Amino acid sequence: MKRLRLFLAGLVVILFSGALTPVSFASLVPQQAADTSGLKFDAYSPINASNPPARSTTAYTKCASGTVSQINHNFGGGSIFGCPSDFVMVHYYGFIKSPTTGTQSFLAYADDGFYLSFDGTQVLNDWYLKGCEYGSVGSFPFQANQWYEIDAWFYEWGGAACSSLYSSSSGNWDAVPSTMFDQIGVPQVAFTDNTITTLARRNQQYTASNVVATGPGTI
Repeated sequence: MKRLRLFLAGLVVILFSGALTPVSFASLVPQQAADTSGLKFDAYSPINASNPPARSTTAYTKCASGTVSQINHNFGGGSIFGCPSDFVMVHYYGFIKSPTTGTQSFLAYADDGFYLSFDGTQVLNDWYLKGCEYGSVGSFPFQANQWYEIDAWFYEWGGAACSSLYSSSSGNWDAVPSTMFDQIGVPQVAFTDNTITTLARRNQQYTASNVVATGPGTI
């Protein structure tokens, strides 16, 4: 009994000395996910060296950066994202997905030019001077809930400006909703009780200097 008391006293000393560090499970506590919906954009001005301008992220001076929930803007004759109202080019980029498998059609109302590609596949190429109207109609075959890289460009040469991307899968045209866009395109992960338990097991570091009691039962 005396030997047991001495052992327990020594254990208490070790615990309070910090030699025995409890395993932290803070990483397993659900955290509020950052909102990555929408698309990123960079705007450039002036772009009046040639018409149409080259779609480039290095040839011009950047005048604005940010995020948008949709590509659906009517700037009128005013500023374009805080840049001048004329001779501005905007690059939208991120990821797009569809909740269903199937081919969707796309068109863009833009003044002036608009260009669109998904995963490097050209969908729209209306890269020329025109009013706030659509030019070509393109299509793309989606696999449900798969993210595709989106590369969209719009430029305004002079006068009023607009930039709106529409889609249709059933004959009705609507602005592409924000739910189809994401800035980073993170794959969906489905967690189950079993996967959480597995993560908990792997998070334990069973070493001679890092062992703690877990109360009734074990992990």
